Amino acid sequence: MGNSFKDFLEIQISRTTKKRLSPSTVEHYTSNIKNISRLFKDKQTIKKDLISMSYNEFIAAYCNF
Repeated sequence: MGNSFKDFLEIQISRTTKKRLSPSTVEHYTSNIKNISRLFKDKQTIKKDLISMSYNEFIAAYCNF
């Protein structure tokens, strides 16, 4: 396992089903994050994708959005 957001999602447990998230759910979440990332980039709030940001970098970008 790496340190990406996708890797993080792949090990999460659904509160509803008590099972790991399905691959399609993980893909849905990551594609949404990529879309949000594009919005941040378009506003020039961030310089790299949200998926590759640390938590602190994300919070700083969010606070400046």
